[in-house]
Amino acid sequence: DNDSDIDTPPAETFSKAKALLDNANDNSTATSSPTTSISKAIALLRELQLTISKNGIFSKNESLEDVATNSLELLGVEFQLGRAFLMLPTINSNNGPPAAAADSGVSNNKHRNNDTTGESPSMTRKKNVLLAVEYFHGFLKRLENLGEGMLLPDTIKDYHMLLDLEDERQEIDSEKYNCTSSNDSNNIQRFNNTGLSPAQTRQLKIQRYQRKKSTSQTLSHLQSLLHRRTRLQIEDPGEIMDGYDYESLLRNSRIETL
Repeated sequence: DNDSDIDTPPAETFSKAKALLDNANDNSTATSSPTTSISKAIALLRELQLTISKNGIFSKNESLEDVATNSLELLGVEFQLGRAFLMLPTINSNNGPPAAAADSGVSNNKHRNNDTTGESPSMTRKKNVLLAVEYFHGFLKRLENLGEGMLLPDTIKDYHMLLDLEDERQEIDSEKYNCTSSNDSNNIQRFNNTGLSPAQTRQLKIQRYQRKKSTSQTLSHLQSLLHRRTRLQIEDPGEIMDGYDYESLLRNSRIETL
């Protein structure tokens, strides 16, 4: 199966992997076990990572304008990998061993040598979640590095706030581990106060919902225009429809999808 994918265009491989995850997420259309579909998707996405790196499709110093329209959707490879590891069940549908990160061949230096034999489902789940978080961080960092026009200012603000909270939690976890006095009320209070207040969490959720709704509406409009061009058989890519020619319409649609 891998041999047949060697000459497959990256965009086609990405679409295939995403379809496998969508299929695994929708039980009504699933044609194979979720674990099988997710593992296949992970293998395809990891091969795609290697192809992107080998062919230099993206550069560390490029801006959004430098990324070719046909390559934009490939920026979502790490996001789909994070999504895949969150979807992995800890117990296979056939009651086999846990479906863990190591079983899927992820070549992450921090996790690739893990031996999950006899590992509890909760530990397997924790490892998969940690891997997913790493992939999501990689995805957001790449988009942020592309500069203006890629991430909304509020999204960047939220992202950096979460990074700061993660650093703080790691620091406190380290101090908590090294704390020898169980009666140290100051330390206990500090441990318990780590993170956002319920009001802050609620406000963040509202803001994220509003941004997601706005993005969904914009994307729906752009896709509607693309479908209309196809339906009207508009062959001239330079012809303007609702302020967009075909190239700008396709490009904006792919950016909104990210």
